[in-house]
Amino acid sequence: MKILISSILIPALLLLSACQPSSFSPEQPPEQPSHPDEAVYVSGYTDDTGTVTLDAGPYRFEVKIKDSSQNPVPDMLVNVYLLKNYALVYAADPDGNYYPSFTIKTYDELGLSPTQGKPIPAIIPITLTVIGVTLAVYEFATDPPHIDELKMDPWGVSTCAWMDLNDLFTLAGSIATGGSCIIKLTATTSKTVSLVLKGIEGFSTFASLIGLSLNIFDEDRIHVCYKHIYGNPIPIIYIDQIIANRNFWAQFTLTWGENPSDLDAHLWTPEIEGQTYHIYWYYKGAKDTPPYADLDVDDTTSWGPEHITIYRNFPGTYVFAVHHYAGDGLITTSGAVVRIFKPDGDVKILRVPSNEYAESGWWWWVCEINGSTGQINIINQVSPNPPVH
Repeated sequence: MKILISSILIPALLLLSACQPSSFSPEQPPEQPSHPDEAVYVSGYTDDTGTVTLDAGPYRFEVKIKDSSQNPVPDMLVNVYLLKNYALVYAADPDGNYYPSFTIKTYDELGLSPTQGKPIPAIIPITLTVIGVTLAVYEFATDPPHIDELKMDPWGVSTCAWMDLNDLFTLAGSIATGGSCIIKLTATTSKTVSLVLKGIEGFSTFASLIGLSLNIFDEDRIHVCYKHIYGNPIPIIYIDQIIANRNFWAQFTLTWGENPSDLDAHLWTPEIEGQTYHIYWYYKGAKDTPPYADLDVDDTTSWGPEHITIYRNFPGTYVFAVHHYAGDGLITTSGAVVRIFKPDGDVKILRVPSNEYAESGWWWWVCEINGSTGQINIINQVSPNPPVH
């Protein structure tokens, strides 16, 4: 009898065991990996809620784009790049109304390395905030996390080359995503800027902005590197070496706020080959003939920049001033800033006095420069009249 019972129970137990779910059942979803097996690039646009969902290899990213008031931003181009050690999420506005925004994270920071009791997320949420464009270049207050490490990631193909500023302008246009790119400088200092190329009319404006933000000028030679995944460039340009070839004696760069809309840079020269000169929007000067100084751009729609460059200096006094030509507001409320660059890399920054009385159409007397010694005499006063009559 005992043998009979055993022969009945054994098949029953086997049947019961067969009915239990197996941990190897093909119906169960496969376990998500904690790191990708290969580089991945995907792209998409945000919907009316400012959201786009992107399947990047084994992961699903849900990216939300908001403006500085936390309103959703539709029609933003969003790219996701997965490298060996880092994930880059990059958002750009093809219409050029917002600066690009991005984040670089390790897979641990994304929650993709499982810990006890904490599974890998099915959806990886990312929220980026974009800022409205003013000047076509935006300077980050601090370097974004992991931007230097991303350059050294072993995945992706790196391209490096020596070039000049004109070559950099071409490269920026070729790797731009949604009309924008990032430049990371490590050669002289650590600095990160973003460029909205739609707001840059041509090379002269580009050169002005790079001179303003990175102190790199036309004749300089720079060593740059960038990466791409399967032919898709990552829109970050790294500048890690600069050979300075400064062909100027001094350069004045004027920037300001939204109002007044039109401020103008003015330079009066000492006597040069028997004549003095007044360089401004009506007479922009010349580089290779007297007065050996010129104005690059007359900006009439806020922000600037305007550059006046002195290529050859002569004995006497150079006088630099700024005029409120048109637009609402006052020169004292314009937020105007003048940067004076010298070939040795020295930069002097002067800001318009904001606590002085002024009226529409007044002047800001900025400084004088000794044409023989290069010594700068700071004036920094507002006046109803130009400094030279």
